[in-house]
Amino acid sequence: MDTPSLNKKIQNIESEVSNYVNKVPAFTTEIIEEYIKSPKAYIAIPIIVFFLLLFTSPKFLYDDVIDHESKNYKPVFSYRKLFMFWLVFSAVLCTSLFVYNYKKSSLFNKN
Repeated sequence: MDTPSLNKKIQNIESEVSNYVNKVPAFTTEIIEEYIKSPKAYIAIPIIVFFLLLFTSPKFLYDDVIDHESKNYKPVFSYRKLFMFWLVFSAVLCTSLFVYNYKKSSLFNKN
């Protein structure tokens, strides 16, 4: 085979492939960054953190209460700790997201 016919075949194959590739929506970082910059992310983060803490119920959300009959410690879920950790985790994540989104703004640049 000579080079011009080989190049033509390559171009034909590339054009056929590009037709299919262009039709498939790509899930890229642009879509993620667009969602992260929207105000919905600041609402979604506390909701997600709350349900993760509630449904996974990690050990640090439990208080040890003495059972008076058996004199043993009994773990009891603490809603106060849930609220405190939810507030702290949500604040840290939302603040981090804010800094990430606006790190290139004039507020954080010295230029």
